[in-house]
Amino acid sequence: MAHRWYAIQAYAGSEMSVKRAIENLVVDHSIQDKLREIVVPTEDVIEIKNGKQKINERSLYSGYVFANLDLDTALWHLIQSLPKVSR
Repeated sequence: MAHRWYAIQAYAGSEMSVKRAIENLVVDHSIQDKLREIVVPTEDVIEIKNGKQKINERSLYSGYVFANLDLDTALWHLIQSLPKVSR
């Protein structure tokens, strides 16, 4: 089948947990051939508080996880049933 990129809508701030949940789901169901890559685009943001510099990582597309999948109905239902996935 053909792998395509899909945007998976998740709750804002939960992108990394959704990514890990999808990776675990693929391993648990032995369908590694269906997933090529899963990405949460992030950027480093430098914040200065009280004269101290701190580097934080934040999501570029809040609420979205991008996955290169060979999607079928069964996999779609599995991903939709994960916690913190909205669409």
